[in-house]
Amino acid sequence: MSTRQLSLLFDIKPAPSFDNFVTGKNMELVDKLKSACSRVFDEGFIYIWGNKGTGKSHLLAAMRKLSDENGVSTFFFRKNQKIKKYRRRCGSSLLLVDDVHLRTDNDQYFIFDWYNELKANHGALVVAGDEPPYALNIRADLLTRLGWGLVYRVHELTDSQKLEAMVKYSLERGFYLSSEVINYVLRHRARDLNCLLEILEGIDYYSIETRRRVTVPLVKEFFAISQSI
Repeated sequence: MSTRQLSLLFDIKPAPSFDNFVTGKNMELVDKLKSACSRVFDEGFIYIWGNKGTGKSHLLAAMRKLSDENGVSTFFFRKNQKIKKYRRRCGSSLLLVDDVHLRTDNDQYFIFDWYNELKANHGALVVAGDEPPYALNIRADLLTRLGWGLVYRVHELTDSQKLEAMVKYSLERGFYLSSEVINYVLRHRARDLNCLLEILEGIDYYSIETRRRVTVPLVKEFFAISQSI
């Protein structure tokens, strides 16, 4: 397999959804976010925060998917997507904003302005950041609004929950993942779940391409090739 072929494999990823999010200690949060994707959500505002790799972006993308399925008008501002460009063209009843801590002052103003409009029209706003509200360095008016709504921390999975998620993921993809392979991956790669599942996906494709079982030697070979991409 060429490095170009291998790099293309990483572009083939399953769409984020609530079904492929490992809940762990986040059951109440997930239930609230699902409710916000319906037409009967009364809370108005939710702020979620947590460390990198805990699944904040995954959850927002899952909300977009579910709200579309429910027929709820939604707009999702992903990382680095400017809000001002769309402010007057979007009549969504659900607004999703990722990485609020990285937004420009202008974008923060538009989020604040949009919040007031959504509140008046019984809409909902869900915002994600990397810190609890009191620690964010953003506009004071928006910071106040963040504290008014529901605030949830996205909890990281324990190592045992990550292991269970890895085994479940491998079974869903149809390959056996031994404890030796799991331990090797955990020792040599980042331990946040998103990275781990992406690694397993690449290992699976490499196993299929080379027509070999998933073993520690195959994983070592895969790591050596992927580092050269």
